[in-house]
Order: sequence, then structure tokens, then C-alpha cells
Amino acid sequence: MSDSHGNLIKTPKQLIIVVSLSFFVPLLVILLLMVYVNSGKRESGSGADAEKVTALLIKPIGQVTLSAAAAPAESAATTLAPSTTAAPPTAGAAPKAPAK
Repeated sequence: MSDSHGNLIKTPKQLIIVVSLSFFVPLLVILLLMVYVNSGKRESGSGADAEKVTALLIKPIGQVTLSAAAAPAESAATTLAPSTTAAPPTAGAAPKAPAK
């Protein structure tokens, strides 16, 4: 029963192999993932051609269509026109205290 929990690494040679594999295997996996990600389809072009291709690729995702809302004419005129009843305070002027 005491042998059931023994070490898997018995010699220094096995220790060196395990340590080196634990370093190089993750590096190899990362390298292979980088090659896989970068091997996608690419269009070669310059300037305007590349911009057109990019625009065509993202058009289904990034297209936004805005339409004008039907608002009554009088409410639209009041919300769009600037208010002339109160002038904005100047930057250097301090508010005055009310007279007592």
C-alpha cells in the first residue's frame, strides 16, 4: 500500500525531460495557435482598395440606418431654435447676492 503513492519521476534524467517539456510544449502550442489565427484569408491591396474591401466585410455588421422622426412642426421649431430669453453668464462674472 505504501507504493501506491510513489513518485513518477525516479531519476534526474526524467526530471530534466519533464521540466524541459513543461517549458517547450506550451510555447509550441502558442506558436501553432498564432499560425492558425494568422492564416486566415487576406486581400492584398493598397489604399482605397483595402478600404473598400474592409467596408464590404463589415457592412452587414456595422451598418446603421437613421430615419427622421415625424414630429409636429411647432414642437420641432421650439426644440431646435435657441432660446433668446436668457443670456448665458460670462466666464468672469460672479453671481450677485440679492439686495436686503
